[in-house]
Amino acid sequence: MSTYKTILLLVMVIPFSGFHLKKQESGQFKFSPQESTITWKIIGDGYEGKIGLARGSIDIDYGRLNALDLKLDLDELSVVIPEKEKKQQKIIKDLRAEKNLNAELHPDISFKLTKASQKPDDEGWSIFEVTGRLIIKGIYEDITFPLMVKIDGEQVTATGQFSARAARWELKEDIYFALDLHGSR
Repeated sequence: MSTYKTILLLVMVIPFSGFHLKKQESGQFKFSPQESTITWKIIGDGYEGKIGLARGSIDIDYGRLNALDLKLDLDELSVVIPEKEKKQQKIIKDLRAEKNLNAELHPDISFKLTKASQKPDDEGWSIFEVTGRLIIKGIYEDITFPLMVKIDGEQVTATGQFSARAARWELKEDIYFALDLHGSR
């Protein structure tokens, strides 16, 4: 195939490759704490629950993820297990304790994007591999995880999962987090 035909073929194929969001699908979005759900699970014990989103935002520019900032509120920590209320309160107290999340001194968990690369789209979802600084108990560590983002007009949805390893953040046990974030411009 001649060089001219190869270049023409690439020019025709690349815009339809699914690697870029449309112009109207770019922008800055704020996640709604009321509409978003963040779940946690202690990997060893099997306990699980929810944690509140204090604030969050995402900035996408023509398929490029420029910013992702999340702040989770440890005052909104709950347990969703069929245990007695007294047992639930003990689990929350243990999680918030100085030897675990140390919520009194560090009342939130934060994540701030440092870099992102886009993967091929999947049925209307843009898939990014995000790397950022996760702050738990004032300890900064970089993590990388896949984040799926879908923009529908003025609305945005982002989902992802990551783990906080006990040894890295001086926790009693590993904690797994699942993000289901919803917001608007």
